[in-house]
Amino acid sequence: KTGNPIEGTKKYVCNICDLVCSKKEVLNAHFIRKHTENFEFTCDKCNKKFKIKGDLTTHLKRTHSDQPVVCDVCGKSCRDKHSLYLHQKYAHYKGKFVCGKCGKCLTTQENLDLHIKHQHQEKERIMCEECGKTFNAAYELRKHMRVHTGEKPYACNICEKTFARHCGLNQHLLLHTGEKLYVCDVCGRSFAQKAGLIGHRKKHDGDLPPLPHMQIDHLVKDMKKKKNT
Repeated sequence: KTGNPIEGTKKYVCNICDLVCSKKEVLNAHFIRKHTENFEFTCDKCNKKFKIKGDLTTHLKRTHSDQPVVCDVCGKSCRDKHSLYLHQKYAHYKGKFVCGKCGKCLTTQENLDLHIKHQHQEKERIMCEECGKTFNAAYELRKHMRVHTGEKPYACNICEKTFARHCGLNQHLLLHTGEKLYVCDVCGRSFAQKAGLIGHRKKHDGDLPPLPHMQIDHLVKDMKKKKNT
C-alpha cells in the first residue's frame, strides 16, 4: 500500500516518507519513483531509463522534440510548455507578496521576509552611491557594485562565459557535466541547476519536504580541470 488518506482532508500521505499529496494518483506515482527500483521503460534515443511510462513520454517531448513554444508576450522561444510557464512567470508577471515599505513584489512570503530584513531593518547600513541600495556589510556592497561596473571576474574554462559571482559559475559548470542532479521528489523531473528545480516545485500542491542539499563540489572541481586534461 502506497499511503493513506488524511482524515478530514482530501489529501494523502506516503506511508514511507510522509510526503503529502493532493491526489491519490500523484501519491502512487511518487511511490513508484522514490520507493521502487523497477525501471521498465527505456528511451530509444538516449537509453535513459524510467519507472513510469508517462515520464518517458515527457522526456521525449522535452528532450528530443524540435518544436519550440513561443511566448505570446515577447516572442521568446522556449523548449516546452513548462519552460514557457517559468519564463512568463518571472519575466512578465509580478509576485503577489508586496512589500509595504517600498512596493516591491516578490514571489514567496519567505522572499518578502528576507527583503524586509535586509532592506528595511532599522540599523546602520552601507549605501551604494550609484543607486541608493543599502547593505549590511562592505563585502555585499563590493559584490553589488559589479552590477554597475559590469565586472565579471569568474570565467568558465570550457566555454569562457563569465559571471559576476562565484556561485553563478559553479551552477553554470553543472550544465557542462550533462548530468541533472536536482530531481523533483513529486513528479521525478530532473534539472541541471538548482534554480530550475526551485521554480518547478512551486507548481505542486501540498506540503513539500525541504529542498535536498546536493553535493556539487566534486563535479565542479572536475569540470574546472577538464580543459587542462
